[in-house]
Amino acid sequence: MTKIYLSHTNVKAERSVQEIISEVSCRGASQIRQDFDGKGNLRGLAFLVSLPDGKQIPIELPARIEAMKKRIYKDLGPRQRDKWKDDGRLDEAAYRICWRQLSAWVKAQMALVDLDMTRQEEIFLPFVQIAPGKTLYHLIAERGFEMKALKGKE
Repeated sequence: MTKIYLSHTNVKAERSVQEIISEVSCRGASQIRQDFDGKGNLRGLAFLVSLPDGKQIPIELPARIEAMKKRIYKDLGPRQRDKWKDDGRLDEAAYRICWRQLSAWVKAQMALVDLDMTRQEEIFLPFVQIAPGKTLYHLIAERGFEMKALKGKE
């Protein structure tokens, strides 16, 4: 099984979130919003990315904490599972690692933007919000990744 990237980070989630906000805002993102769940945990960021023609596209960048929790739990030994679950370490670790990974990903992507190898709207394309709580990725996935334009003439 593959080791979880950045699994040993001690960087607090709040710092990772601020790094992401800094990365996107210094490249023109605006109206940055932090989305929280009912327990006060940050579950995602949303912001607008400006296109060269001045239009803005809404981006919804989720932190999939539950998926990270499942993965960490799966990697723990039987004795560790109960201990980690009971003392809250599992929730805290998943939250911290997930946001650290997102920060590293955004920084790497912004490095490509800085080198003119890509553009922000290209990087964040799967995360373009097309309806509340629904991204372009969700739309394509719902259609079974059917993309007629790639098939050629019918």
